[in-house]
Amino acid sequence: MSLNLSEVILRLIIATVVSGIIGWDREQHSHPAGIRTHILVCLGACILALCQIEICIQTLNISHATPSLTRVITANPARLIAQIVSGIGFLGAGTIVITRHFVTGLTTEALLWVTAALGIVIGMGYYKIAISGAVLVVFVLIILNRFFAIKRVQQIEFKYYQREKNGAYIRDYFQQHHIHIIHYNFRLNKADMDGNERIYTTIYTLKLPKSITYEQILNDLSANSDIVQINLVTL
Repeated sequence: MSLNLSEVILRLIIATVVSGIIGWDREQHSHPAGIRTHILVCLGACILALCQIEICIQTLNISHATPSLTRVITANPARLIAQIVSGIGFLGAGTIVITRHFVTGLTTEALLWVTAALGIVIGMGYYKIAISGAVLVVFVLIILNRFFAIKRVQQIEFKYYQREKNGAYIRDYFQQHHIHIIHYNFRLNKADMDGNERIYTTIYTLKLPKSITYEQILNDLSANSDIVQINLVTL
């Protein structure tokens, strides 16, 4: 008694598809853990779950062939899985960023944990749990976001000449487009010089309304010749 090759391949393919859909959403929003990360996490969990099943089957086969060893040889089907659940927390913790005012990356960390859980149940062959769980995860990520006006937090870095004039210009633009400034960091690097002109750097942490995108901000503000560079800082 053992898992046949077709069943193993089927479970790995399902794990890849399910985690790829979840990772695609993260990729679209420029989060650090995208498609490849989620697929690898889910596949890793699935492979270890399959390994745990094979260990249990092998133990049963040995016990059946040698009854005298039944009390000596044991296999706990949850032992390896428990290590996955605790171990994935260390990987997910690396996606959490703590700044002075707020914490980011919690959703990505939670998704990695959920993706690992889906990999486990797929690997164990619990397809009903896996498919139901995956549908709900996608619902929370994609569909739920369309029903509620969830504002997106972004950090945008501006480099520009003439601090007072262009700083006011940028803030006026944010106000006109209902972009809420959570906080900003101003930096003056003495090495940032363009001839005799000094280049100033400000990083704004913003809540963007649904009506505007980063690309629109880039196109609008880049028309100002005094703004040297605009960068999106991924949260």
